[in-house]
Amino acid sequence: MNLTILQISQIILTYCCVFISFSGFADTCKARQYHSQVEISQVIDGDTFRLTSGQSVRLIGINTPEINHKNLADSEPLAREAKAYLSELIINDKVNLVLDSELVDKYNRMLAHVFNTKGENLQQALIAKGYADARVYGDNKKYWRCYFNTELKARNQHLGIWQHKKWKATLANKARAKINFDKAWFGYVSRVFRKDTTTWMVLENHLYVGISDLESDLFLKHFNFDQLVGKNVIVETKVAYKDKKWRGELRDIWQLFTPSQLSLLEKTPELIYTK
Repeated sequence: MNLTILQISQIILTYCCVFISFSGFADTCKARQYHSQVEISQVIDGDTFRLTSGQSVRLIGINTPEINHKNLADSEPLAREAKAYLSELIINDKVNLVLDSELVDKYNRMLAHVFNTKGENLQQALIAKGYADARVYGDNKKYWRCYFNTELKARNQHLGIWQHKKWKATLANKARAKINFDKAWFGYVSRVFRKDTTTWMVLENHLYVGISDLESDLFLKHFNFDQLVGKNVIVETKVAYKDKKWRGELRDIWQLFTPSQLSLLEKTPELIYTK
């Protein structure tokens, strides 16, 4: 059965104390304890499965290639491999769940960080193989640092999706149309300047990325962007045309990839962006 509002409320009340106990584990992919153990009836794709109860569960914190269930040949690269690997990670059809800030998404899928009966974090395992990229959705930030660091290793080793054109960043001066989702943009930092309460980082003398003192996270507020001038970076952001400039915004540290994180940015940039 799908979760009802009453069931969701009961889950929140039952596990509110457990959420507090996880606060010290944000930098690792390990769990001190689980919220529940469930039994899986079907793996749908690389980041979604269905329980024997009929409830669908979405692995929060990652995104895997999409499977075209009507025509498998039209699936995104490595989509079927990601699904197969997720199936391989699940032992005896049982997994343990750790909940985050939000319990369900708009599709009524339960959101959770998932561990197999060996204690392996399935999200981390998929990222490490290059079958998923780390994504923070809403306020679901548990384990983000661990997922982010795991992605850096997979990117630098050029594993899985990171060797396919679809997941390469687009050169920043190619921004020519409004995009309403976070897209990866690659480019050297032409200049950095301040205006009012916003720091602006300009990529390829074309894409203006704003970092607002009022809206950016604590990491970005204390980050020295001047040190990036003349260097290559990747910024994941939506873009739009405003005041005769193409603009994006940087609110969270996981939207930014610097040379110190991605060795490929300086050594072999052609591996990570499309011209």
